[in-house]
Amino acid sequence: MTATNTKAELEQLLQRRNDEPKRALEIEAQIHQRFGITSAVFVLDLAGFSRLTLRYGIVQFSWDIATPANDRLPRHQKLRGHTHQTRSR
Repeated sequence: MTATNTKAELEQLLQRRNDEPKRALEIEAQIHQRFGITSAVFVLDLAGFSRLTLRYGIVQFSWDIATPANDRLPRHQKLRGHTHQTRSR
């Protein structure tokens, strides 16, 4: 197999790793040699994602960002089309 670094090659190596568990470390080394890179990741958490998911869990955070604010409020807090949102968690 030539080292062309294609998606097909990676998929083939992953499938081979799955099919041959005794050779998993050897195949992982091949994957790393052909596809591995050194990089850095910069994370800027302006939404408070890390803090909120630690406190409430990923499902709650996902629901909060996927649901319009007015729909998350209890019925008695919806006032004449205006919302008054409180943090009651």
